[in-house]
Amino acid sequence: MKEFSQGGDPAYGVLFMNMVMLIQQGCAFWAKRRTVLALTTIIFATGFVTVALDLLHVGRDLMGIVLGMSLGCIAWSLDRTPHRSLAGPVYFFGALLFLAAWYHVLRHTAIEVLFVGLSCAVVFLSIVARSRSLLAAGTLALIAYIGYFIGEHFENNLNAPIVLMIAGFLFIAIGAAAVRINNKYIRQPA
Repeated sequence: MKEFSQGGDPAYGVLFMNMVMLIQQGCAFWAKRRTVLALTTIIFATGFVTVALDLLHVGRDLMGIVLGMSLGCIAWSLDRTPHRSLAGPVYFFGALLFLAAWYHVLRHTAIEVLFVGLSCAVVFLSIVARSRSLLAAGTLALIAYIGYFIGEHFENNLNAPIVLMIAGFLFIAIGAAAVRINNKYIRQPA
């Protein structure tokens, strides 16, 4: 990478390599219309944007939010093409980036509980997009946050066993709701 970098910063070499591979894979995809070429084009585009935003000193949280939303839009578009098999992994990765960035932004603030709303919004979006990947990402984020919240606020409390039992029932309810959402709104009839 040092051979391609300027000024001793290897990030420029990585940026150049991602740009060259993005152009090459994008042209190959345009010519052949193969799903694997769409995947590699998305990977190199994501790498290029990530390094470019890092070189512009954009904050990591903002970078995660922008990349997560961008990948969600790409997955939405992919879901309406012959390359729909890529939509699920791209939805999942984009939702994880988006939710992880927001978790880091909201953690230890007065509005930290808004993360629950964001996770529920991803679950709702899974219904609109008919995506199990979004449903899984939103449900996992919700369960992880509830577990974190209990561990953070009820660690040395005598009420912790009661809270853990309530959380167990809550986790069962969330899981049942996720299965119900999948069966009612997402699953395609055979």
